[in-house]
Amino acid sequence: MIDTNVLIPLEPSSPGQVEELMEPATRLVRAIEEAGYQLFIHPAMKVDVERDRDEGRRQLRELLLGKYLPLPAPPLVPTSWDEVLGSPELHSNDWVDHQLLAAVRANAVGVLVTEDLRIHRKAKRVGLKERVATVGEALAMVQGLRDKFARPPPAVEFTFAHDVEAEDPFLDSLRGDYPPFSDWFRKCQMEHRRCWVVRGHGRHLAALCLIKEEEGVLALKGRTLKLCTFKVAPEHQGRRLGELLLKSVFEHVSTRIRSCHWSPAFTLLEMACGRRTYAGL
Repeated sequence: MIDTNVLIPLEPSSPGQVEELMEPATRLVRAIEEAGYQLFIHPAMKVDVERDRDEGRRQLRELLLGKYLPLPAPPLVPTSWDEVLGSPELHSNDWVDHQLLAAVRANAVGVLVTEDLRIHRKAKRVGLKERVATVGEALAMVQGLRDKFARPPPAVEFTFAHDVEAEDPFLDSLRGDYPPFSDWFRKCQMEHRRCWVVRGHGRHLAALCLIKEEEGVLALKGRTLKLCTFKVAPEHQGRRLGELLLKSVFEHVSTRIRSCHWSPAFTLLEMACGRRTYAGL
């Protein structure tokens, strides 16, 4: 989640408003997208924008706020913070600061990115120092996580759904088992979902594992890895391609997903042996 002092450099309202922080902030947003994370703004940030006395600039920034995902159901500030941080006046600067920190405390977001040193000091006082970062610190953090993508085993390629030919005969059985498959797979391609593939002759698929990373699935906290499609072509079964795909999944989980992962109800052994295919989530 970014603070208003990071949002403003990202969205200058005129050439004269371009700030030194714009370049690293832009790189941060791009790195977050490339790493597959979501970027939020807190609804309370609207209060910051409304304080701008320049009516034209205020209206423009209010429109620009709509480009960013608002944090859903923002958590309340704990009453215990009144003794530590004080009880600020409604809609004051301190009030907004506490709303942002409360979202971090409740794990509604992983990290708050701000250049406001006051917020950094407050975060230290309530035990959140490690989860409040400057733009530079956050950029280094995200780039480090992005570089942790596990290297797949030989012959296994970690790619995107749009790198898979939608008309590949490999997918015919999935279309037969799941009639909406073609429309669903097109959606996966447009969402740039990640997948592991093993290719046979002519780049036709021999095995495929298509994934989706989510938040809060089945009331579980943290990031969750869903195996949406898992298949080994019949003519390639018995060559341990399913095991190679699963090894890639587990290595990915160990470096990217800290909380938990889940798969369909059938066993991973059945998946590895190629006796099950699953698609459509």
